[in-house]
Amino acid sequence: MLEVISIAGSHDFKLVRDGIDVCTLIKKGWLKSSAETEVNGEKIEIRATSIFCYNYDIIKNGKLCGRIKTSLTGATKVELKRSDGNGSDVFDLKREGWLIRDYRLRAKGRQEILMFRGKFGWSDFRAHYEIIEQDHGYPDEAINELLIYGTFAMKVHIHQSS
Repeated sequence: MLEVISIAGSHDFKLVRDGIDVCTLIKKGWLKSSAETEVNGEKIEIRATSIFCYNYDIIKNGKLCGRIKTSLTGATKVELKRSDGNGSDVFDLKREGWLIRDYRLRAKGRQEILMFRGKFGWSDFRAHYEIIEQDHGYPDEAINELLIYGTFAMKVHIHQSS
């Protein structure tokens, strides 16, 4: 089972797979405009491209590997360069629901990969998300990274719309 658990603040979270912590993402900087974590033995940074914090660069081991693009309308895209250097992939994040929001992450023009099912933790008064993996064919390591980018984008969207 995959879970995203909010910690310390509204933006920080940890990713848990089958009861084992995979990584913890901590937002840093003025206006929380960047974030850092380590997953699969690689350092990942997410940095705002401007002070308005709508678009973010994804940097893996010091190299630009993708972007997170958000808009005021709620459309969110995660663009990632393929590790083999042959092209890129685009993923769409869509919100569903009203009170407790669920989010769905789909490969552009293809099937749904992940669903973030929202639940409220009354014991710590924070939002947590159960992750439902669809049949997708991606390895766990790729999904772990995609979860980081998708969760970051989801939290940015929640912050923008509240």
